[in-house]
Amino acid sequence: MTGCPAEFQSKDYLMFDLGQLKGRVLRKSDEESVVVAYGDVVFRKGDQSSVANPAFLTDTVIELWFELLEDSTTRELGRLSQGALSFHFLRPSISFLISHITDPVYLEQALPDISHQTVVFIPVNDNIATESAGGSHWSLLVYYRPLSTFFCFDSYHGLNKAPASNTAKKLASVIHAGTSPKFHVIANAPQQSNGYDCGVYVLGVVEILTERLMRHAKVSSQPDAADMTLEEKENPKSIAFWALSEVDFSAGTASSKRQEILQTVTDLAALSPS
Repeated sequence: MTGCPAEFQSKDYLMFDLGQLKGRVLRKSDEESVVVAYGDVVFRKGDQSSVANPAFLTDTVIELWFELLEDSTTRELGRLSQGALSFHFLRPSISFLISHITDPVYLEQALPDISHQTVVFIPVNDNIATESAGGSHWSLLVYYRPLSTFFCFDSYHGLNKAPASNTAKKLASVIHAGTSPKFHVIANAPQQSNGYDCGVYVLGVVEILTERLMRHAKVSSQPDAADMTLEEKENPKSIAFWALSEVDFSAGTASSKRQEILQTVTDLAALSPS
């Protein structure tokens, strides 16, 4: 994958196993615009176009990728017999609800149960309309339970700091942290060089963090783990782990990620039952 930093080339846990995922691919709709249906996600030609062209990713692209990540990480954590780590990839539609629901009781009823997961990934959009999805910028909010902290990753000079902070405040009671969660902006988060790659950066950062957390979980499960000394950037209880200061996520990386998404969608579509 030309142009990708080492962390994107080396995937120990997030290689999508199409053989394992085949059961989640549904029969292709007769509707011409549908490219593939995977789980609860219906991926259409318009979504495909948002990946193929220099364009803002649709909600559905992020939703499909999160669905794939959730299936893959669940399988891998089971394979590793790792019960101390769990993920939840909050869908964009749920994030949209969070930003517009003001009643905390209703909000908790509307959300999936995220009161126990170790890590919750939350895509944040600057859409202020209440009628439909939209907006002009994606960023990422990550809740890490052991530190009771929301980490904010924004690829465009902190443009989404306000909506991210608002989302964190609303989720604080739902997430059952026990203490008031902290809100930490990652100052040196990878930055995009154009006006449309924000969604791709969200997916890239999610993958890097997921991969790092799973590597740490595997190391921590070793018999001699108590005797190991980890560098700060390898320890999720250190802010350095989340800083991503050494990650070089460039426009070339984003372009490669788009190609990976397109190829994955093509491969999934080929698995659709006739």
